[in-house]
Order: sequence, then C-alpha cells, then structure tokens
Amino acid sequence: MNNNIPKILALDPGTKYLAVAAFEGEYLLDWTIKSFRGKYDGKKQKKILKAVDYLVDEYEADILALNKKRHYSDNLNALIQEIEQYSKRKGLKLFQYSLKEIEDFFISDGKKNTTRLSEVIVARYPELENIFNREQSNQNQYYMRIFEAVALGVICFSTFKKSDL
Repeated sequence: MNNNIPKILALDPGTKYLAVAAFEGEYLLDWTIKSFRGKYDGKKQKKILKAVDYLVDEYEADILALNKKRHYSDNLNALIQEIEQYSKRKGLKLFQYSLKEIEDFFISDGKKNTTRLSEVIVARYPELENIFNREQSNQNQYYMRIFEAVALGVICFSTFKKSDL
C-alpha cells in the first residue's frame, strides 16, 4: 500500500452482472457494471473470476469488499465462495457486508431501501447523480447495483480505518 492508503475494489456480484467500484482511500476512482451473458455454468464462472482478477490488477487493489448476498441461488453462493477463495490466494484483505449492514451504516432513520441508499451515496459522490437520475425512469434498474458497490467501498474504508488505529 502506498502511504498506508488502501486501494479497495468493491464488488456487488451476480451471475449476470458484476457491479464494481474502485477506491483509493475514500476517493472514488471508478465505477462500472460488467455484464456476463448466457447460462451460468463453470465456463461463465471462470469468465467472471477472470474479470475480478483483471480488476484487482488494474486498480492494484489490496482490499476486496464484497456484498455477501446469501439467498436461494446456489450459483450465486458458489460464485461468492469462489471470490472469497480467490482473495485468499491473492493475499487480499477481505471485508464482507450484508445489504442490511450497509443500509444500517448509511441510513439511521426512516425507510431503508436501495433508492434511499442510492440518495445517500449520491450526496457523498455527486458524480453519480446522472446515473441515479437516469435509473429512476428505467423499469429494470441495471445501474442501481453501482450504488451498493460504492457503499461497500465506503463502509470497507471506514472499517479499515478503525482497525488500522
């Protein structure tokens, strides 16, 4: 790590999409959605893991923040498990948070949902406002996953700072 400023790659994984946010400390470097078409199988899983590996190298990440979605999808659970194992092999610090933990961190009162979380993230990172506004009119809110990835990076940095003191 340069000057003890962590480089964080935050991932909100899915079997079709991978939301990505890259940070240097609290500074948001980049954000994107990677799409993976076709039926989920071993080949597709390898393609997603290859993308994760590329992103870790591209942003020189030393910390991986991961949304620990655990639900009915065996495929998604297997993918998350593979990403966890990948982080160990790469020697990355791994921080994992549930959506509830993320919402509790950012929203202290009122209704907790993805839209409210996105509003809080846009207030912190105004450069994401165009995405937020565009997504409000879309039925399939493809880019909303970015806000969860950005939130993961922020909460990860906060946790890292506390553990580093």
